[in-house]
Amino acid sequence: RDDVGPQIEELHLSHTQRDENSGRSSRKSSEAPFIQIVQSLKHSTRIKKLVISETTLDAYEISAVASVLYDIKYLSSLVLRECGIDGSRASKIACALASNKSVKSFDFSNNPICNRGASALGVALEINTTIKKIKLSGAHLGIEGAVAIASAITSNSSLEVLDLSRNTIGDMGCSKIAIAVRSNKSIRQLSLRQTSLSDVGALCILLSIYDPKNLQTIIGCNHSIRYLNLNNNEVSRKCLLDIETARSMNLLQTERETIRQKVAFFLNKESNTSCFRDDMALNCMPYLLSAVGKNDNITALYNVLKNVHMPAMFEPKPCTGSADSLFSNENNAADQEKKGDIPSFIQVEASHPPPPL
Repeated sequence: RDDVGPQIEELHLSHTQRDENSGRSSRKSSEAPFIQIVQSLKHSTRIKKLVISETTLDAYEISAVASVLYDIKYLSSLVLRECGIDGSRASKIACALASNKSVKSFDFSNNPICNRGASALGVALEINTTIKKIKLSGAHLGIEGAVAIASAITSNSSLEVLDLSRNTIGDMGCSKIAIAVRSNKSIRQLSLRQTSLSDVGALCILLSIYDPKNLQTIIGCNHSIRYLNLNNNEVSRKCLLDIETARSMNLLQTERETIRQKVAFFLNKESNTSCFRDDMALNCMPYLLSAVGKNDNITALYNVLKNVHMPAMFEPKPCTGSADSLFSNENNAADQEKKGDIPSFIQVEASHPPPPL
C-alpha cells in the first residue's frame, strides 16, 4: 500500500540474485521478484527516482521497465547505469520515453547502446518535451550517434544538461553538436570530456558560443551555456582559454545582458585584428539595436559603429602571418572620432521598427 510505511522517494536495484547452480538468470517470467517490483511502480505516487545499476538486464526486464515508463506519472528520474543495454534494448526504452511526461532526468551511462541506441534516443528527444537532463557517458557513441543527438538538440527546447563524455565522436561529431548548440536556447551544461577532440572540434564549439564574423553572427550564437567540459582531449591551452573567455560571457543573468557583453567585447577587441576580414552592412543595425535594447546609449552606439568601426569593416583585410587567438588585440589602431547623422530607423517612432530578437 502507498499510504503506509516510511516516505521513500528513491528505489535502488542492483546486483540482483542469480541462480548459483546454473549461473543463469532466475528472473525470466513475470513472477520474478525484479519484474514484480518494477511493475509495482506503475501505481506508486511516492517513488520519484529509480536507479538500476551494475546488473545486466535481459529482454524481459527491459520490457518491464519500458512498460512502466508508458504508464507511470510520478517518476522524475531514471538511472540505468552499467546494465549491459545494447542498441536494440535501448530502442525499447527510447520509445517509452518519447511518450512519457514525468521523467525529467535520464542516465544511460556505461551501456553499449552505440549509434543505433543513440538514433532511437534522438527521435525520442525530438518528441519528448519534459526531459531536462540526459547522461550518455561511456555509451559507445560514434559520429552517427553524435549526429542523431545533434538533430534532436536542434528541435528540443526543454533539454538543459547533456553529457556525452567518454564517447569517440571526434571532431566531426563535435562539429555537428556545435551547429545544433548554436541555435539551441535551453542547454545550460554540456560535457564533451574525453571525446577524441582536437583544436578543430574545440574551435567549432567556440564559434557556437562566440562567432566574431560580424555583429549579426555574434547575436545568433548560443547565449545559454554556463558549464562546458572539454577535459581529457587533445586541445591546446590557448584554445581552451579562448573557449573559457567566451563561456564566461554567458554567465550573465539574462540573454540581453549577455548579448550586450559580447557586442562590447567585439567592438573593443575584434574590429582591428588581422583575422577580421568580412564586410558588415548597415542593414544589420536595426537587428543589433533591437537586440541590445533602446536606451540612452543608442546614439553613442550608432556613432561608434558608423563613424569609428564601420569604415574598417567595409575594408577586407588579408590575414598575415600565423592565425592569432580570436581574443588577441595586437593590431589595435587608434580610432578617429567622426560625426554622422542618425538614420530614422533608430527612432522609436520609426515606420519600420527593428525586427525582434
